[in-house]
Amino acid sequence: MDRLLIIIVIVFLVFSLLTYLLHRLFKKARVVKYLPAILCLIITIVNIVIARSGTGEGFGDLARIIIAMITFAGFISGMLSALWFDYIASKSR
Repeated sequence: MDRLLIIIVIVFLVFSLLTYLLHRLFKKARVVKYLPAILCLIITIVNIVIARSGTGEGFGDLARIIIAMITFAGFISGMLSALWFDYIASKSR
């Protein structure tokens, strides 16, 4: 359980950093910084749908749910970072 929490924190940090880099590179195109979060949400939904269908063997469904949890953390991190850079950080300048 400790390793899963460490992995989720690392994913959280990586997607925050990725969103920050996209924010710095594409100042005019504000939509670009939302792409990692949107991709993570799509991957999360796909993994949940596949896990719910029950077509996997053994612990495959459990693995898909864990991957969905990790990518959902990436979605939350990317979305919160992008919203922070768009609205809160821009108002403080």
